[in-house]
Amino acid sequence: VACEPQPSVGGESTALVEQPPTSARAAPVAALQRVAELAALRALQAWQQVLPTCPAAQAGEAPPLLVFSHLRWDFVRHRTRHLLEQLAGRFRIIYVEEPLYKAAPARLDHMVQGPHVDVLVPCTPLLEPGFCDAQQPWLQALLAPWLAQAGVMRPTAWLCTPMAWPLAQALQPAQVVYDCADELAGFWGAPAELPQREQALLAAADLVFAASTPLAAARAQTAGARLRLIANGVDAVFFRHPPGLGWAAEEARLLQAHVAGPRLGYAGVVDERFDLALLQGLAQARPQWQFIIVGPVVKIDPASLPCGANIHWLGGQPYATLPELMATWHIGLLPFVYSLATQHACPLKVLEYLAAGLPVVAADFPQWHRWRKAGVACSRTLEDHLQACEAALAEPRPQQLSRHRTARSLLRRCSWQSAATAAALAIESQSAVRRMSIEVDQQSSSNAALFPTARAAAWPLHPDRASAHWTAAAEIQEGV
Repeated sequence: VACEPQPSVGGESTALVEQPPTSARAAPVAALQRVAELAALRALQAWQQVLPTCPAAQAGEAPPLLVFSHLRWDFVRHRTRHLLEQLAGRFRIIYVEEPLYKAAPARLDHMVQGPHVDVLVPCTPLLEPGFCDAQQPWLQALLAPWLAQAGVMRPTAWLCTPMAWPLAQALQPAQVVYDCADELAGFWGAPAELPQREQALLAAADLVFAASTPLAAARAQTAGARLRLIANGVDAVFFRHPPGLGWAAEEARLLQAHVAGPRLGYAGVVDERFDLALLQGLAQARPQWQFIIVGPVVKIDPASLPCGANIHWLGGQPYATLPELMATWHIGLLPFVYSLATQHACPLKVLEYLAAGLPVVAADFPQWHRWRKAGVACSRTLEDHLQACEAALAEPRPQQLSRHRTARSLLRRCSWQSAATAAALAIESQSAVRRMSIEVDQQSSSNAALFPTARAAAWPLHPDRASAHWTAAAEIQEGV
């Protein structure tokens, strides 16, 4: 289904761009095409806005988690969505997207995405993008009545972007969680005030989650003991055992039916992090290799995409199709440039490649060096990439089996379920400590009124039950 362009603040942008023109493709895919049925989309949106929230969520059985994200809920399968889908039920998820520009009067679109997941899309008449200061009065005026009507009082706020911090503050959350998944200040179009706002959020947040060791290290001094490493996960079974039947399998077959030869694939967003020059160099140096690029093109001109008889731009594809596509690949690629946005990253696609049984040839980032035994080869130059790809294609069978065993051993400890459990335990533990601290303060005030000379005893912090998960995540990040 086609999506209209959306504003974004750093990260994996939500500003979808149409597929590259035919001239940018060596072999256009004519087997399958998606055409937007506008009447059906409008009807679906109307029904999604009137469908009731599930009774369990309305009854207040799950504590509310108010999420502010710069990524659309349905824009690729990003870290935030993976985690929240696991947390749904344990929490009532209220996912607030960046505002959309609509000339009509401001409104709040409400879409139910599951039994415990509500997605809110503010629509305002302002052209300013994202959670900027100009949008805040509009967003607060739209969100506060909705939350009150839904019976949501002082929820836990989960921020994926520091730009939403003033808005979250205005809604008076009981506690604040900052989930740092990317170095957002390193992305094109990041607001100038983002670093300063992040420092304020790091100082104020009750918990700070980091997706990688480099991200955590860069924030450790400010966040201190409130910092938790919640590493990215992967649905290993989903990628390891594609059914090979049904619509997804047939679609994957048709999409690659014209591709003959060794297949080197990339699945993910194509934006300013993607090294287009490296891809072109690889394709020209090895015309017998076939390069398959799957994912939406954002924030860059489609006309700048390299063309060639062995470069195949498949555009964005359904998540269910990815394992079927990867099952026919020989190598998973991560051709990223070295920048502030990538040097601290822990891309989901590397874990998905490994789960699919693929060797990985990636840009040379320190966090991947200790994953070499699992099949990740880090390369800096074009020549390094060529040698790594040739070695992967010529990998002996015993070495391949050893690589599979190592990768599966690591990935067993790297699931989205375990990552979400660690996050939930940290939130619940922090919430319990906060409640007990309030009770102690109240009791101390009462005692002080009765016995002015008495001193209140300090309440010891309970050990964090998520520490075991934190340690496991750190070991996974280090490739132990």
